Amino acid sequence: LKDDGTLDVSKTNPLIKSKGKGILNPTTGIINFYDGIIKAKVAITGAIGEIENGYSIVTTSENDLEVKYLDKKAVAKIKSTNKEYYSLQEAIDNVDKQDETIEILDNIDLLSTDSEISIPSSKNLTIDIMGYKISSGMANLFDNQGVLKLIDSKYSDGVGSIKSSNGSIIKNTGEITIKDISLSTDLKDKETINNSGRLIINSGKVESYTNVILNNASGIFNINGGEILLSEGNCAYGKAIINHGTGKSIITSGTISALKGKLSRSSDAFGIYTDAGIIQIDNATINASSYYTSYAISSSADVIINNGIMNENISSSGTLTINDGKILGVINNSGTASINGGTITGYIQNGNILNIAGGTISNSAGYDEVIRNSNILNMTGGKVVAQNNKVAIRNLATLTLGVDDDSDISNSNLIVSSNGIAILNEEDKIFNYYVKFTAVRKGITRSGKQSFGFGQSKTESHGK
Repeated sequence: LKDDGTLDVSKTNPLIKSKGKGILNPTTGIINFYDGIIKAKVAITGAIGEIENGYSIVTTSENDLEVKYLDKKAVAKIKSTNKEYYSLQEAIDNVDKQDETIEILDNIDLLSTDSEISIPSSKNLTIDIMGYKISSGMANLFDNQGVLKLIDSKYSDGVGSIKSSNGSIIKNTGEITIKDISLSTDLKDKETINNSGRLIINSGKVESYTNVILNNASGIFNINGGEILLSEGNCAYGKAIINHGTGKSIITSGTISALKGKLSRSSDAFGIYTDAGIIQIDNATINASSYYTSYAISSSADVIINNGIMNENISSSGTLTINDGKILGVINNSGTASINGGTITGYIQNGNILNIAGGTISNSAGYDEVIRNSNILNMTGGKVVAQNNKVAIRNLATLTLGVDDDSDISNSNLIVSSNGIAILNEEDKIFNYYVKFTAVRKGITRSGKQSFGFGQSKTESHGK
């Protein structure tokens, strides 16, 4: 204590200094920071449990080292009144008009014992972090029930961020818009954003080690730009986006990636994972690591792809509709899939119902067939093209080309071609064809209703 009875919190003693990490605290450890200073490349890794009452952790830099100490400081300002506050929650509580903006004035370190920052349903406001860093040790940082915009007006500087070492950044039951800001969590098995309201991402980056965004039942999620990134880390079954219940996710632009680099142990990784609700992709790039079994999309619900680029596999046991876009990888269908357009390079394994009305489908290196049909395949248009003397369609169940009606059997919009085997109809399987098509092998061309490739066949039918 000072002579006047006030608390003397030192900014210089004790000193902890390192060229690496100053303090490394595991998730089960407890750090209480009462005075002194820490100077290191990374001053504190992990959560802080308690600091001196009335003080905040100040974060600055000195000779390429991060510096942390305790001080009393204003951290937020209401823009219209220019009034400053010692906590972000205090600033939020004092907002008394709609469409207000709160500006962050300095870096903020929040403890594991701090309360969630709450935005009640009556509030409509913007938080601009102004290029500063908000670091959280809490299980969840923001509880938004109102209308909230999170932005960084100095995002182009690449400095500001909101980061958690111990949990989620946002739990949303209201409406939240993310623009030009970086959000991330370091904790495995914890999503960065948990959405049960309306979530809009226009730009910026949202990142996590295991699950980035969880869109729950009744949640509505729109991605108009930005990057959603499942980071490299020691994680199993990581998912960039999870869509649960009756939730709906509409993706009009942006990049979704799982993973950056490689998984550190054998496990699946998913760009988008949905077990219910609707995923609609109007235009986006979805990446997944090919190091182990990885999927751009894994779905047991409804997925509609109107455009975009899928740079890995798709697994669907629900309803899959492809209207356009580019898919590079395997499509494994055990539900109902409809291909109306787009370009698919890889391989299709159909275990249930596959309808092809348009698009171009070809095999990539390492696959002996373009399509393997084990149940029902109906093709009324589009192109199936086998490269490198491989099989275009291998039929193990029921294959139908064209429509069983009185229309002209010629259909220039339906092409099955290969310089090997166009259609391989296995023993005792059914091949119905109501169109004229051409099969080519070793320079011989056969065309007409009754010429259908060069495999074994016990059962066939053709047009009237």
